[in-house]
Amino acid sequence: MANSKIKKQSKPKIFLFFLFFSTLLWVLTKFSKQYSSNVKVQLEYHNLPENTLLSDAPNSVQVNYSANGFEFLYYRVKPPKMALNLNKYYKEGGKSIVIHREAIEEEVSKELDREAFLSNTSQKSIEVQLDRIANKEVPIIIDAEIQLQKGFRQVDSIQITPSRVMLSAPSQVLDSIKFVYTAKWEAKNVNKDLEKKIKLKVPKFEKTFLDLDEVTASIKVAEYTQKNIQVPITVINKPSNVTLMLIPEVISLMVDVDVDLFNDISEVDFVVECDYNKRNEEDGVLYAKLKSSPAHIYDVKLSEVEIDYLIFK
Repeated sequence: MANSKIKKQSKPKIFLFFLFFSTLLWVLTKFSKQYSSNVKVQLEYHNLPENTLLSDAPNSVQVNYSANGFEFLYYRVKPPKMALNLNKYYKEGGKSIVIHREAIEEEVSKELDREAFLSNTSQKSIEVQLDRIANKEVPIIIDAEIQLQKGFRQVDSIQITPSRVMLSAPSQVLDSIKFVYTAKWEAKNVNKDLEKKIKLKVPKFEKTFLDLDEVTASIKVAEYTQKNIQVPITVINKPSNVTLMLIPEVISLMVDVDVDLFNDISEVDFVVECDYNKRNEEDGVLYAKLKSSPAHIYDVKLSEVEIDYLIFK
């Protein structure tokens, strides 16, 4: 009884073994045969002509060739690649490169190590479109957020050295690029002159290059204070037969001045005028206006604008 049971259990295993073995033989026999079929070959482009960029080109071609089933199975998983030397087919001054059918089939046959033909019998060639690289100089614009400490002011605009950069890009996009930005420069509570190396941001166009990676940005600041100055008011366009009394005759100016220049300014550096022809006769007022002030003074505030007057004839 025991031997009978062992024989019954062995039969399925023997059957499965022979089934696997016969299937393996069938696969080996089937895939060892030679077949003629199509395969997609990926194209890679090398050695572009000088001062050109690849604009448009096919990514692959379909070829027909004979090989065993294992090779076709391998290429289904990992398509073959073919490198094309574009300089070999380039004609000086051309805007595109045409590679004829015979040359493509020769290149593919070398890559696959067997004779291959383009599957599309009507395809006579492939065309690779080129774009010329052009150059132009553009200004650099700084992206900065500088916060000064209270009591300090920015003496001049932020200086960039160099202030321009040479840009290289495809000719079709070059005209649309008017300037180049820097990376953002942030500084807080600034109370002294600063200088910093700042990276340039390459415009977001494909195949665009700059001849500089960074520039030097600098900012000058100065400490300032306020000064009160009493300035006499001058009346212009007053008839000679009219005598005026201004109320007040002296006006107070509050000016911001650099600490280093505080003692260098006085009332003689300012002119405040009232135009008699622009008086308001009904209200009996003249209008005070700052006519001149030193170049290094800024943010001048007049204590009052309407000046009362009395006329004596």
